[in-house]
Amino acid sequence: MKAVLKPLCSDIELAELLGLSDRHVRRLAKEGVLVTAGKGVFDTLKSLRAYIEFKSNGASGGSSDEHEKAKTRLTLAKASKAEAETEMFQGKLADVDALLALWADRWGRTSTKLLSIPTALAGPLGSEPNIAKRQQMMENEITIALNESAAIDQTELISASLARYGKNAGTPAEEDAEPME
Repeated sequence: MKAVLKPLCSDIELAELLGLSDRHVRRLAKEGVLVTAGKGVFDTLKSLRAYIEFKSNGASGGSSDEHEKAKTRLTLAKASKAEAETEMFQGKLADVDALLALWADRWGRTSTKLLSIPTALAGPLGSEPNIAKRQQMMENEITIALNESAAIDQTELISASLARYGKNAGTPAEEDAEPME
């Protein structure tokens, strides 16, 4: 006996024919996979053929292409993050936030040190009659204060990043990896 299809069917009828939910049928129609003949009405034969073609082109259900794109973006973002963290620990890249925090701390300590020079040198400068020696004493104290803030080494940046991101910074966690399919 030959099955007879109605030329037009509802989303519920098409869903039953395709073995899908009516919601999924509406989503496929919205994505342009299925052929509509009006609101909630489908061209039965054209929709069946379109769905067969859709499935034969490797689709696994509606929005798998978007899912794959999102999964690819996530994988690329995780790889980019891991590369940046590796470069940071190799000294090829700096964590700008950690660097700014270190410089702010250094500037604060340098300012404090510079502002304390007059108090620290008040007695020695007052008892020193030689102007050249007084000038040398001030230059020495200023040089010491400035040299303390002159360089931030890689160890300090790494320590600051570890304090900021935790002990696993720079080492992608196992759960960050995508499963192999």
